[in-house]
Amino acid sequence: MTTTLKPDLQVAVAPLRCAIDEEELWLDYRIDLVNRGTGAAHAVHFDVAMLNAGPEQAQQIAEFAAHPQATGRAAPVPLLAPGQGRSLTGRAALPLASAKVYVIEERPLLMPILVVAPRRAAGQANPAIIGEPAVAYMVGRSGGSGGRLAPIRADVRPKLIRDAALKPL
Repeated sequence: MTTTLKPDLQVAVAPLRCAIDEEELWLDYRIDLVNRGTGAAHAVHFDVAMLNAGPEQAQQIAEFAAHPQATGRAAPVPLLAPGQGRSLTGRAALPLASAKVYVIEERPLLMPILVVAPRRAAGQANPAIIGEPAVAYMVGRSGGSGGRLAPIRADVRPKLIRDAALKPL
């Protein structure tokens, strides 16, 4: 009898703190990770980036998920047994020099995307890296019209964004 024991990583991300200063927009986040599979996940880590929202965002997210150039990395998890969960924290940043600014009603606004790409080793004895499906979130402020996120103003700096929120894409 042959059985296949495979990990199944479930990922959720929550904002902890967000701010904009003269150099960058940054977001402190918490990743909640649970292994819902039947096998252990080894050497789990996350590649994390903040990208610009826009017409090319789907392509940028897919490229990052396939070939990450991380701007941040959450601490690795050596082993995650079936049914086990873990929370990790980290920081992602979008340099304002590369940020896409949208001007709406004479206000410069930012609409960044946070992308989290989980990675794990193929097994305990196999260090080959396996990419899990990436998750992407729009980063904004809660309280927008119709339950949507409001964009982040780019002209008020430095500023702590107290109502930062994430919305899955």
